[in-house]
Amino acid sequence: MSALRRDPSASAWNTVCVHGLALLATWSTGHGARNRRAYQEELRARARDLERERDRRTALAAAAERARISREMHDVVAHGFSVIVIQARGAVAALHDGPAA
Repeated sequence: MSALRRDPSASAWNTVCVHGLALLATWSTGHGARNRRAYQEELRARARDLERERDRRTALAAAAERARISREMHDVVAHGFSVIVIQARGAVAALHDGPAA
């Protein structure tokens, strides 16, 4: 009959081990979930930053293109006015040199 008896201290240790393992598993699951949420939030923040950077670069490229077009238009208009002024001066000189012509 003594062979069928269990040691009460062994039963207590088994209970402590089971509860400890359950506590460790619960803590590990929570810790992993918290780390995953933090990682996902970091990815979202990085995506927002990249979108902002992309929008900023797009706006800068558009402004640079507008400035280039503006300079080109200025050059074309300035050249046209220069030609008009030169032709007008030539006409004034021709008028003084030979008004009958």
